[in-house]
Amino acid sequence: LNRPFNPDTIDKEQIVIKVYKSKYRLNVYHKGNLLTAYKCVFGPNCTQQKLQEGDRRTPEGTFTITDVRNHDKWQKFMLFDYPNEESRRNHEIAKENGLIPASARIGGMVGIHGIWQNGDNVIDMKHNWTDGCVAIKNKDVEELSKVIKPGITKIIIMP
Repeated sequence: LNRPFNPDTIDKEQIVIKVYKSKYRLNVYHKGNLLTAYKCVFGPNCTQQKLQEGDRRTPEGTFTITDVRNHDKWQKFMLFDYPNEESRRNHEIAKENGLIPASARIGGMVGIHGIWQNGDNVIDMKHNWTDGCVAIKNKDVEELSKVIKPGITKIIIMP
């Protein structure tokens, strides 16, 4: 965890993020090699696939980080392209199978972000509190944001 690296020596186009929900871990790969890893938490229903807005689940699948911005509550916010085509397909199948109401909306604004000031212990305790985002410690989100290239960086979220 938290292996040090110099962000100035990293080719941002060669970064891939893999999130393992069952391990509470966000791994950062550079050119296919593990660069570093961070502890992370999710929404309270973290073991399940996101199907609709408000279910507080973190989506699984492959996404692209589309934006990195400062956030007044969470230090940084790295938005990814949820819902994408795969998410929309899962949403429609859930409606067809009666798992969610026909009127359910898919939601959006899912990403990686930090935590409130002095809240790092919540990450350490594996307390799932988000509405479906991936939360990491503020020092970690600051470090991670330095190697992200919006529109290029992939994030793969697995159970």
